[in-house]
Amino acid sequence: MILLLPSVSAQNRTESGDSVTLSLRLYNKQIYFEDSTVEMLAEIRNEGSKEFSFQLAEEHMLNLDIELKTARNRRDRIERKSPPWNDIRPILYREMTLKPGERFSFHLRLSRYYELDESGTYYLRAAFYPSMINSIIHGASYQRRSGEEFSEQQAVFSEWLPITIEPGSSSGFPQEDLQELAKSEAPILTARSMPPDEVVEYTLKARQNENWNKFFLYMDIEKIYRQTDEHDDLYRYSSQEERTRLLDEFKSLLKQEKIDNGAISLKPLDFDIIQTTYQDRKGEVLAKVRYGYPNYTETKWFRYTLERITGIWYITGYTVETRTTE
Repeated sequence: MILLLPSVSAQNRTESGDSVTLSLRLYNKQIYFEDSTVEMLAEIRNEGSKEFSFQLAEEHMLNLDIELKTARNRRDRIERKSPPWNDIRPILYREMTLKPGERFSFHLRLSRYYELDESGTYYLRAAFYPSMINSIIHGASYQRRSGEEFSEQQAVFSEWLPITIEPGSSSGFPQEDLQELAKSEAPILTARSMPPDEVVEYTLKARQNENWNKFFLYMDIEKIYRQTDEHDDLYRYSSQEERTRLLDEFKSLLKQEKIDNGAISLKPLDFDIIQTTYQDRKGEVLAKVRYGYPNYTETKWFRYTLERITGIWYITGYTVETRTTE
């Protein structure tokens, strides 16, 4: 049976040149709470023209690893469980071959990889190792810690999958009620890879349409907040809980257009992208933005700074260089 649920996938090429994809999706589309069981379905598919062979371990954690990060790209604040790989002896596996167009699925439970008991938005990514995790096969101790990124050793990666954990408990909510609630929720927006000028254009159009979720999608709110020395000092000497509150308040003030020099959140009348420059991880976009008022029109020239994080460009700051009125 094939379940038609939202999924994300990425395409990789094996050493033989064949194209193989890995997708990761939530097994149940529902509302998740801090005590919910999160189950996922990972699917490897042969999109190439040749057969694809791999070693399928009886313990699937030897083939599949899961990476987890917060919405602000933090990994060090997530507690990763110590995998039981050193206890898996002997290692039992069988040779598997997928013909072109064939696929194979894995049923996963997030709790085997991470202790995730705090609310918030997270991103998941799966890695599939066709030859299993080599350090385990060779007898080495493999202990990937929180904050440590995947090994690139012959792995096939999925795209990032977003999941929102709501505060509180799921007790008192039957499973079918949680799934019905999920149907009424707005779809989760997922940032995708596009050049810096398109990121700025997307953000300005979102503000024109008063879509705040899209407006904040490509913004690194923490870095924008910390542009001023006052905010930076306040943030550095605050607890994690206080930092979360500061950023939430900052976003709320942006929505209300109550930030000094906060024209970044004003609703534009129209705009033009004038210039875009970028290298591997840093970029700048110069935009001419016009704002309409009852008796005049104001034009501001914005220089946006952007950084590329895990392949996606985010707005990390801005300056207003010129103002004119008509």
